[in-house]
Amino acid sequence: AFRREEMVHYQARLRSIEQFQYNFGRLVDVLLRREDQPARKLVVFVDDLDRCMPEKAVQVLEALKLFLDAEGCIFVLGLDRDAIEAAVQTRYRGELKAHEYLDKIIQLPFILPPIEKAQMEAFVRLVAPELPDERCIQVFALGLSENPRKVKRTIYTYLMLWQITQHRKLGHGITAVRLAKVVAIREAHPEFYETVFRNKFTYLGDLERYFRVEGRAGRMEGDSGDEKPDLPEPLKKYQSQDNLKELLRLFDDEDACFETLTRDEIKAYHMLTKSVAPIEAPAVSRTSRLPIEPEMVSVPDDGPFPMGTTEEQVQDMLKHFDWAKEFQEKGYFNREQPAGPIAVALFQIGRYPVTNAEYAAFVTARRHQPPAHWRGDRPPDELVDHPVVNVSWNDATAYAAWLAERAGKAYRLPTEAEWEKAARGTDGRIYPWGDGWDAKRANTAEGGSGGTTPVGQYSKGGDSPYGCADMSGNVWEWTSSLYKPYPYSSDHGREDLKAEGARVLRGGSFDSYERGARCAVRGSGNPNDRSGYYGFRVVVSPGL
Repeated sequence: AFRREEMVHYQARLRSIEQFQYNFGRLVDVLLRREDQPARKLVVFVDDLDRCMPEKAVQVLEALKLFLDAEGCIFVLGLDRDAIEAAVQTRYRGELKAHEYLDKIIQLPFILPPIEKAQMEAFVRLVAPELPDERCIQVFALGLSENPRKVKRTIYTYLMLWQITQHRKLGHGITAVRLAKVVAIREAHPEFYETVFRNKFTYLGDLERYFRVEGRAGRMEGDSGDEKPDLPEPLKKYQSQDNLKELLRLFDDEDACFETLTRDEIKAYHMLTKSVAPIEAPAVSRTSRLPIEPEMVSVPDDGPFPMGTTEEQVQDMLKHFDWAKEFQEKGYFNREQPAGPIAVALFQIGRYPVTNAEYAAFVTARRHQPPAHWRGDRPPDELVDHPVVNVSWNDATAYAAWLAERAGKAYRLPTEAEWEKAARGTDGRIYPWGDGWDAKRANTAEGGSGGTTPVGQYSKGGDSPYGCADMSGNVWEWTSSLYKPYPYSSDHGREDLKAEGARVLRGGSFDSYERGARCAVRGSGNPNDRSGYYGFRVVVSPGL
């Protein structure tokens, strides 16, 4: 009876699709073919298809197949071919070749060429014909990415900030060209921007001075008479970034340079630019990662961060949160103390927890035991973009090892220090977005979802300072660290992957309340434990 009902439903669906195709063809015919006009074409442009979750991207492609034979219609798809092939591979699990699938749909592939500097200058003039200083055109043409939408957004941000300086009489010492450079650096070099404005403001002038001395020596083909200054350790990794070098050396005029400014004068630019929308954390370039690799963001080596919960924070939470008294009485805060400054080297971490779709590629390739809530070796269609759960610490480390082998990079689980820094930055905030609780920024018990939600659903306002999503709630995340008392140290076998003992879980889950979704909260689990609340994300260190 069930199969008969299923067949009836399938036949009804086919009739509905055929009727829809027929009606679409008639509609196009009415729109395009008029007796008093020459034949016209209907062009449908589908942009950013690669930004969909894998299952949704394939659904869009399958839907487009219904219309490809409609006479008079042209479909233009804006997409990243590698990303779409990965989506197809995830959906069909090797049942067909992804490139052949796309070749049957795309009749004329075309790769957009990069935008040249002269073209970018013309585009900047078009977007903002009345910039306060003509030299700003060269700053934006040199310093910004090739994405026109980002260029527009950055220029509009700059114009807004410049107007603020004029209307609020903040213009003393702030010049149009310097402001343009800081805005361009903030957009194109966010890691350097954070290094400067989270550590020592004069770093901006220090690096500019280094580049200018280097440039003068190069032009004179020998000793210019200037002694090249020693760079502070945090700046050494930027000395080979050519685009940043060109940007800081652009124009020798005093009003375009930073090397002579005092700390407070440079700080004024920070106070102005930090108020605009959060920096987009730098993601690994799509061209540098395989389709199976997760999207990653960089967490810079921008100085020690306050790991754990300080006594001052405990006292502040006692004043503002009802649950804090119980936590203190039961000694739960002791698990996060004593707090202390911890230095963590530059690393990249998954922007999202590993999803069911990403984990499925590993299950298929290694014939690994699938999570208990899957239907055989495939996740339910409605959960492909949710974080994978019902995975143990051993499962997570096996996935990371497989990914490292396939990608040729040292993927692994994050240490709990890396996880916490990625979640809260260097200012010791309680939640990824700040110190105040907001149930609309995370999937926790207060929201009543009762289960996982698609990764990134709470990104608007809920991401960490570096752009990591779902660091608060959704799923508890495995780390590589053994659960040991604080103070934290990476020594003493804490990161021994072969040692026995409970491993640290971080972040809380959809079943946790605000108290358990703080950045500093530590959970623990047996390496063999599988739970509907447990998931994970991966990290990789650059150059490994």
